[in-house]
Amino acid sequence: MRKKRKKHSFIKMLLCLILLAVLAVGLYTYFYPDSRLGQTVGRTVEKTTDKAREAKPVIKDLAEGVKKTVNEKIKSSDKKAGTGNLASADDLDLRRNGSAYDYLFTYNGEDYRAVYITDTWKIYDSYKITNKHDMKIICQALSDVYPVPSRDGTSVRTADDMAYEWDQHNKIYMIAPEGGRTKERTRNVDLDPEDQGKSYKDLYQENLG
Repeated sequence: MRKKRKKHSFIKMLLCLILLAVLAVGLYTYFYPDSRLGQTVGRTVEKTTDKAREAKPVIKDLAEGVKKTVNEKIKSSDKKAGTGNLASADDLDLRRNGSAYDYLFTYNGEDYRAVYITDTWKIYDSYKITNKHDMKIICQALSDVYPVPSRDGTSVRTADDMAYEWDQHNKIYMIAPEGGRTKERTRNVDLDPEDQGKSYKDLYQENLG
């Protein structure tokens, strides 16, 4: 017990000596800036300040570059709103996948799973589908099976409204870092009442991780 106390006392004393030494150097260079020590410390501070000034525009350019890349990706996604691959919901071949709440549909030769869970349609691997025209047709087909209530509960969500949320999820998926939880969480879309009308910025904040 005494050895531990002595050890702690020694560490405290050592820390106090270091702090006093730093304080002494600071005071000395303040009152004697022309001394050799003062000039050395002054040059070190100037170099550090100059490097910080040089780095500032570089950091600013990097931030602007990232912002530009994100905006370009989002604009590219927004252009995909015209005619798609689907003429009608019949092209989806929507069908049950076992239970009455588990469905499959075919899009571009690939099967997708959609599950209805308490006022919510969950579409797996939804990030792969980016055409807004086709997204609306898919949402309408799912809504015809089980409608999704609106946020206030007074009506049901429309296909346009659901497709908008889906598109916002896709935008988050595009800009989210690889390997992160946000990327994983937005690969599937949950079309529920709570997220009605939210932008990708709102959803991104909620899905950060």
